[in-house]
Amino acid sequence: IVHDTPIIPYKAGAKINQQMSMYQHQEPVSEQAPEVNPDNVIPDIPSIPQKPIVEINKELSEYLHQGDIIENEEHLETRLGYKRFKRNTINALEEKGLVWETDKPIPYTIDAAILPDGVNAIHEALKFWSDNTCLSFKENGSAEGTTLMRFINGGGCYSSVGKQYKSSSQTVSIGPGCVFLGIAAHEIGHALGMWHTQSRYDRDDFVTVSNVNPTLMFNYVKETPSENYNHKVRYDYGSIMHYEPSSFALDKSKPTLLSKDAGYQKTMGQRVIPAFSDVWLINLQHNCLVLST
Repeated sequence: IVHDTPIIPYKAGAKINQQMSMYQHQEPVSEQAPEVNPDNVIPDIPSIPQKPIVEINKELSEYLHQGDIIENEEHLETRLGYKRFKRNTINALEEKGLVWETDKPIPYTIDAAILPDGVNAIHEALKFWSDNTCLSFKENGSAEGTTLMRFINGGGCYSSVGKQYKSSSQTVSIGPGCVFLGIAAHEIGHALGMWHTQSRYDRDDFVTVSNVNPTLMFNYVKETPSENYNHKVRYDYGSIMHYEPSSFALDKSKPTLLSKDAGYQKTMGQRVIPAFSDVWLINLQHNCLVLST
């Protein structure tokens, strides 16, 4: 699948605006599949992953933040430098130039070492984000003036967060255990600028963290409002970016994340398709809704 024609920014904003009022007033996310622009949902979704991303990446855990995030210079500057900003609610991604351009396609390449199912998952995930946001993608497109998104088989599922403006290319790994639409959409979500839901600064209002392996507790450190700026999008247990409820457990028979509303316990960690809240956040982050007015 090659997306040669840039997606017009107004497209996504118009669709999102139609649902915004309903989204602002609806009850918290149910355990049913999240509803995101049904006319654009990909019909042939691969089977649900049998292992959580954290388990797939187990051998790589010492090199990754929160189980699947590549820490780099841009992240460290954002983490250590946020106090320099005038307001702690400023979007650090925007301040540091980590958001993507919407006026031209994001160029990407897919390494030949990626399994065929992985290639399909990448194409389907990119199509989903393209259909539901004002971002667009072009395979083997020109990277002049921007950053190339390079998909590789790195033996696991991982990505950096946001556009890596200091690099000519950035890596998104879709290894053998990651060849599913939900996982590809999750890792691309990181590359587009999303952190994990349970790392939000307000997560303690929604979940209780316990039973974490003490040596892995750093994976549950909360981001600051600056690092993980949410544009006032509410906490969504059904987000594609939420941890599974057993991640980094000390006692594998018990959860590490307990929903404060028991009805949503099984909602956490879904890897089927991005939730509406995920789509809305990416659109807000890239000013898609502003462009639509």
